[in-house]
Amino acid sequence: MSKIIGYIAIGVIVTLLMNYLNKQSKTKITPNKGDLFMLRLNKLYWHIGIGCIIIGLVGFLLSAISIEGIDGWLIGLICLVFFGGTGAICAIWYRNHQFCFDSNKIEAINVYGNKTVIEWANIKTIKVDALTGLLVFIDNSGEKAKAHQHLIGFNELLKEMENNTNYKIKDLKFPYR
Repeated sequence: MSKIIGYIAIGVIVTLLMNYLNKQSKTKITPNKGDLFMLRLNKLYWHIGIGCIIIGLVGFLLSAISIEGIDGWLIGLICLVFFGGTGAICAIWYRNHQFCFDSNKIEAINVYGNKTVIEWANIKTIKVDALTGLLVFIDNSGEKAKAHQHLIGFNELLKEMENNTNYKIKDLKFPYR
């Protein structure tokens, strides 16, 4: 019975978090002085990332201390890699990923800090990666700019996309919209 309650609790928590993130992506934002919209990931990504890193470190230390022999170190290492690695990805993604746009161009900075600039007129293809939640803009030369669906103000990007391309929101087939 306690396992069922745990699974239900996890399902409820994940559902609430996803609804919160999706609601934040629909937040109306205003452009800066240069009419440039700047989208950033929700701060929840940072908090989840740091929390997972802490869980990974505590799991590593507790396993290494409380379980004798190589098994404790191995279990601790697995815990550190799984939770700490996932947390590091979330935290780095929050820190680096941003997406800027105006009526002429889009600028994407990916998780590694690399910047891509594409003019709306040069966009050849727009597609949704359902697994990662990324909206991918591809220009005539094959250059890609990616925007995560949990960026605060993401709906403003979708409106601008409809204004500057032949793509419509309903045609993109978002899994969570």
